[in-house]
Amino acid sequence: MTLTLHRVSKLQYATQPLLTDHGFGAAKFGGRYNSADPALEVDRRIIYASDTLGQALLEVIVHVDSDVLQRVPHGHVTLAVDPDAIAELPASALPAHWNAHPLSPATQMIGDEWYDLGSSPVLRVPSVILPLTVYGPGQANYLINARHPEIASAVQLLRCEPLSVDPRLKGQ
Repeated sequence: MTLTLHRVSKLQYATQPLLTDHGFGAAKFGGRYNSADPALEVDRRIIYASDTLGQALLEVIVHVDSDVLQRVPHGHVTLAVDPDAIAELPASALPAHWNAHPLSPATQMIGDEWYDLGSSPVLRVPSVILPLTVYGPGQANYLINARHPEIASAVQLLRCEPLSVDPRLKGQ
């Protein structure tokens, strides 16, 4: 049995055939659960994914300028993940202000440490855009370590396809 995850990204990146070619954006610019590394000295390639396409799209919408989804072609990446490859960040382990804007360095340290330890190929984490009370399988985001030694057996890239976004959906 596998878990299906979804990701929305710019089409030019979504169509990379190997998972090890994904995650450069998070490595370079950082995210909620990983710190930025503009020079790619550490090169923590983390792929952010979600339980549903709708949630994956919302995660993009809250981070982009309002016209980017219409101006720049985006893609829908579908992944199959071995559930045994997933570790879970318990809500009780979240630092105070984990959902703050701007991003909390304490929350970024959680992802950095997980990546550096290599304890699992995938980490389930709460989404800031959903209430913490619904966090769990089916209502979460996932960090995928694109360079984990078990990535090839733990996560399969099922398909990458162009994604049309309704023009009524606008980013920031």
